[in-house]
Amino acid sequence: MIVLCLVDCIPFIGPVLVFYFRVTSKGFLAHRRYFVLKGYNKTKMKQAFKANRPAYIAFGLAAILFEMMPWVDILIIFTNTIGAALWAVDMENKERQALHQIEDEYIVELASF
Repeated sequence: MIVLCLVDCIPFIGPVLVFYFRVTSKGFLAHRRYFVLKGYNKTKMKQAFKANRPAYIAFGLAAILFEMMPWVDILIIFTNTIGAALWAVDMENKERQALHQIEDEYIVELASF
């Protein structure tokens, strides 16, 4: 945080860099609890972030921009948390669908013998 304050003092490019770092960290931190509950270590968390980097940046950008609005930010903080939770549910459903598809293919292969 202190480093970001120092970088923010650089004319023109400093605020842009700080905004970029805040956006990427906001998106990642939205799912940090989800990854902890799934039992991911730091390496697996970073891999998941790198695999979905554009989505995390887009989520963080929207979250930061909406949280910058005065008086509305109080409600937006809650909706950002809810949005991240719904996104995690969607990720979990996609993972389960992929597992069921693999299981179905395996059962079809076993039945063909």
